[in-house]
Amino acid sequence: MKESYFNVPGIRWHTLRVGPSTWTFRVRMQLGQVVEDWDAQTYPLAESARVQIVRARAVRGRPGFVELHFTRCNPLAVVTERPRPLSPACFVVGADEFGQRWEIDFTLLPHWLIAGKTGSGKSVLLRNLLVGIARTDATLVLIDLKFGVEAEIFRHRASGDRVQPVRRPGLLHRLNELVESRAGLFRELGVTSIEAAAELAWCSTGCSSSSTRSPS
Repeated sequence: MKESYFNVPGIRWHTLRVGPSTWTFRVRMQLGQVVEDWDAQTYPLAESARVQIVRARAVRGRPGFVELHFTRCNPLAVVTERPRPLSPACFVVGADEFGQRWEIDFTLLPHWLIAGKTGSGKSVLLRNLLVGIARTDATLVLIDLKFGVEAEIFRHRASGDRVQPVRRPGLLHRLNELVESRAGLFRELGVTSIEAAAELAWCSTGCSSSSTRSPS
């Protein structure tokens, strides 16, 4: 794409990145403009650039700027990101509508509510997240209100496999015991998160390994 397509006097375009299916630009808005002004012009921009869609988004921490995402082709037509753990609490669950890696990081947002209408992808997102978690040593407890329909494929990995609320009343009691045990460990270590506890454990192991290593 050439900048001459959008040769608007007084507006400077900065190319941020060019992906397999998208272009991303950052633009300094003129005095008095807001992101909604650019959002209203995304359809003409898409027609001019001959792309599928253009989206305008505010730039966090940069007032007066707007980011424009040009989608040339469907970024989800080909699988580019597969579910996997990046750390004990951060997981890749797929790609977003811009073809960028989509991560769920429990250190940034520890509680999630996944909602949507039938067919919107709730189960797919949940499965991708579970695939990533299954590769770690995390304790995994699944409460499946569909009587095992959704959780069955993860039964061999889950600590409490699947549960019917009436037939397995003891699972929540054991889950509460696990939470209390974890809280006691956190108090002992003086931390408030799993990430901090894991970092302390890693540091302790690394320090002890380095202290016993013979000098070269």
